[in-house]
Amino acid sequence: MIKKAEFGAVKAAMLGVAYARSPISLRDLPEAVSRAVRNYFPGARVLSVMVDEEEVNTKYDVKVAYRDLDMELGVTSEGRLLAVDV
Repeated sequence: MIKKAEFGAVKAAMLGVAYARSPISLRDLPEAVSRAVRNYFPGARVLSVMVDEEEVNTKYDVKVAYRDLDMELGVTSEGRLLAVDV
C-alpha cells in the first residue's frame, strides 16, 4: 500500500516536478500557518509539522490535538486551510 506522502512524491515525479517533504520545528512555522491553526482550532496543541515543497507550492501538514481528536491539517504558506484529516 502506498502512503499518502509516498503517493505525492510519485505523482510529482511523474509530472516532472521537484518535490521535497521534511519535518520542521514549530519555531520555523510561518506566522500565517500558525494563525490559521489558532483561528480554525482555538486551543489546539501542535504535535508535529511537515513541509511539502514543490517547485511552485509549499504546503504544511500540521498534526494537532484538538479536544478529543488527533487531526492532520493541510495549510498553505499563506494560511489557507486545504484539508482536515481526522
